[in-house]
Amino acid sequence: MEKRARFLLDTVDAMIAVNGPEFVAVKISPGWTFHNVYDTDPIATFTYVTKELSKRRIAYLQVGNYGMDWDVYGTLRPLFDGPFMVVAGFTRASAAAMVSAGGADLVAFGQVYISNPDLAERYRNGWPSIASTTTRSTSRARRGIRTILSIAIRRIRRRCCPAIPRRCRLWKQGMSDRIH
Repeated sequence: MEKRARFLLDTVDAMIAVNGPEFVAVKISPGWTFHNVYDTDPIATFTYVTKELSKRRIAYLQVGNYGMDWDVYGTLRPLFDGPFMVVAGFTRASAAAMVSAGGADLVAFGQVYISNPDLAERYRNGWPSIASTTTRSTSRARRGIRTILSIAIRRIRRRCCPAIPRRCRLWKQGMSDRIH
């Protein structure tokens, strides 16, 4: 396990050396198979990583259960001596139950928050939330990221090279690819 976790732990150690552990947080996602990355022994991997991160006294650990058939939160929570945040598929009721039972200190709401920017107010007032779908949320998020990047790149170009035309050679070679 040491070799499997080395990159993550070395990165965390480097960030701690610069900023201190109170400014470093990590999210681990058992079951997440983005880019077809699979773990052959997720229980061993994530229990080892959780114990090692606990030793480093990071600000918090965020854990998401993305379709695992073992009790991810119940297995990892006792291994981490710090703020433990859970994410993935929680409703207001299930989040409150998780925190009340001591299974988590915090609950994060991702996709549902994208569809409901006023989610905290909705939960506070008992109003219904708008159902989120991955496709709608993801496409909105991508549009937002493209817009933010477009604005940032324009501002940088104006500051750095105001005399160069909009479609300069550098822009054509790669900058436009990064925002689409």
